[in-house]
Amino acid sequence: MYVFGLISKKGGVGKTTLAANLGAILADFGARVLLIDADPQASLSKYYPLRNEATGGMIEMIHDGNLNESMVSTIVFPNMSIVLWNDKTREIQNTLPKMIDAPARIKMAINNDYVDNNFDIVIIDTQGAEGTIQDSAAFACDMMLSPISPDILSSREFEDGTQALLSRLDSGRPLGLIHGQIKALIYKMDQTRDAKAIAAEVNQAYFKFNGKVEMLKTVIRSAVAYKEAATERIPAHCREITTQNKSDSAYIAMHHLAWELFPNFHGAYVNCFGQLSESDISSIVDSDAQTESSKTEND
Repeated sequence: MYVFGLISKKGGVGKTTLAANLGAILADFGARVLLIDADPQASLSKYYPLRNEATGGMIEMIHDGNLNESMVSTIVFPNMSIVLWNDKTREIQNTLPKMIDAPARIKMAINNDYVDNNFDIVIIDTQGAEGTIQDSAAFACDMMLSPISPDILSSREFEDGTQALLSRLDSGRPLGLIHGQIKALIYKMDQTRDAKAIAAEVNQAYFKFNGKVEMLKTVIRSAVAYKEAATERIPAHCREITTQNKSDSAYIAMHHLAWELFPNFHGAYVNCFGQLSESDISSIVDSDAQTESSKTEND
């Protein structure tokens, strides 16, 4: 089992979108993927339609310190499951900081036979602010991914925020808490000269982190497909399944990211969840839209 965390001090940089789409393409490669929504905004919990919703979620996982099947919901797409953020009363934010094992709570919860036997990859989406939840998620990860949008504010905040994050997490070493390496990538890159110059500046900043941060070669360019896919509640590589020859397409970009993170996949292309055709995807989306409409009418 390998654990990724999406982490950033700044909100709105694309953590949830990246978590959802990375999870989807890895699932398409055949990995059994578990998403964990550790962000109080609960955006990941709403990203994809569910096949079955579990009775429990993050509250129970944090409270029990042991993740089991009663807390894991299944997503309509193959090989994908999720632990939903189900805390509407801020119970986790209030109780987790008081737990003596708070920094290790998420790691302890997912390190068990149930998770090992049922999932190959765990992806944790974190809140865009420092705090106990973010720290606990970071200590559970083998690798932390940090998306950076190439604008002046984001690049400077990334450098300052990453220095602060590393300093905070390094304080866990005396307790045996070792965090994974941070790997960052440029996200929402456009074609302007300024964006390219700022991206180069961000790359240069990595020399200051003494090997604790690595800049990925993959660049996720700004594309409407990501927004359209999120609206349709499908993976971005499914949204652009018919544009495989476009070098900047979401289909190609997500393959390159998967290849860089897992070199054994390199050069292999996948269809949208194996045998799912575009008409199959449309049926799923239409069915989900009808369900949501019925819920609204009943409410």
